[in-house]
Amino acid sequence: MILKLKKKVPHTKIILPIMSPTMTEGKISKWLVQEGDQIRVGDKIAEIEMDKAIVSLDSAKNGYIGKIIRKTGDKIKVGGLMAIVIQKESDSSKIDEIEFNDIEEPKESNLQPDVPHEMILMPALTPTMKEGRISKWNFKVGDKVNPKDVLVEIITDVAIISFSVSKPGFVSKIFVDSSEENIKIGNPIAILVENESDINKEFTPFISPKIEESTPIVLNYPPIGVMILLIFITVLYPFL
Repeated sequence: MILKLKKKVPHTKIILPIMSPTMTEGKISKWLVQEGDQIRVGDKIAEIEMDKAIVSLDSAKNGYIGKIIRKTGDKIKVGGLMAIVIQKESDSSKIDEIEFNDIEEPKESNLQPDVPHEMILMPALTPTMKEGRISKWNFKVGDKVNPKDVLVEIITDVAIISFSVSKPGFVSKIFVDSSEENIKIGNPIAILVENESDINKEFTPFISPKIEESTPIVLNYPPIGVMILLIFITVLYPFL
């Protein structure tokens, strides 16, 4: 969709991402926010019905919902504009300056989902970690990273832990910085592209549907008395 918004209003666009390798369009099953609501990174803003399931779409930016372009039940192509997010609540009065008489679907040629890339998600670095915060990025957009390079240092519920990449690439986008708090596990924090020439390309990244909450692993140990008996038998058995 093409909307005309004055450049004086700082804003970002919420577009429909690729949520499965075969996805070409989606349907807005439900909006979880309304115009004027404040949103933070990781907040669930909509439920999208795609070709295989209904998954939640999370915000990658802080701000306020300035305008919802596509309504519940609307079908939209991958890369299509869903909503406008403004940075300042006071700019909500300027949303009416958008001209709706020149709305078009995005041209397919503008979408490049085949750009080789890796979506870096907030990792689970401790067994009890549910969310994290960026302590420091060690690379900036345009930098090359190699395997085992510490891309970012993350504040967990236990300590500050270094996160290294497993594949070489170039930093194409960084979604969050140290000012963003409570970034849930599985939320996008950066994109790496394989080729340096793809850094400035506009493409729709592939985002895998996330598990809402990880199930903790519970280890069921036998009673202490049984453990002592087992150890006793194991040690003395050769002498019996």
